[in-house]
Amino acid sequence: METNRRCASVNRIERVGEFEGMMAWNITNKIPVFDAKGAIIGTARITRALRQDGLPGGTVSGFEPALAYMRDHYYRGINNEQLASISKMSLRAFERQFLASFHLTPQKYLRKLRLRIASRALIYTNEALSEVALNCGFADQSHFTREFRRQFGRTPREYREHYKLCAGVPVTKSAARKQ
Repeated sequence: METNRRCASVNRIERVGEFEGMMAWNITNKIPVFDAKGAIIGTARITRALRQDGLPGGTVSGFEPALAYMRDHYYRGINNEQLASISKMSLRAFERQFLASFHLTPQKYLRKLRLRIASRALIYTNEALSEVALNCGFADQSHFTREFRRQFGRTPREYREHYKLCAGVPVTKSAARKQ
């Protein structure tokens, strides 16, 4: 059963492309589909738009302000004390409840968010790798490359080359950060 739980993704907040390159935030739920013998044979996925005023149905009650702050300021340095204060929680309560809700620490969640945004910038812009790194909140290109490879299994340059060839999408000068 533990293996099945790791295959599921519930209430994951993702930034995805929409019509004409516009970006939007969505909530995605993905669960495994099993055959009669219990083997995973596919996945079922539902994605819905994240409203500007918070998450629908109180999905992660209490974290809406922190998630919105991370979404809007991912390119800046953000610490757990700031996020706890924004959420009106003690630091310890915030960290414990965030981990219980998302199965990630707040900083790991923020790093994954930054990497997802960077992955889109690599495909849809011509920004230098160092610019993508800095625009997405990484201290330098070396740190960015190390974290990117850990998350995606390839360097940012390899990722860009692979997915630009596959996507065949128009490229803009900058899409990673809108100030």
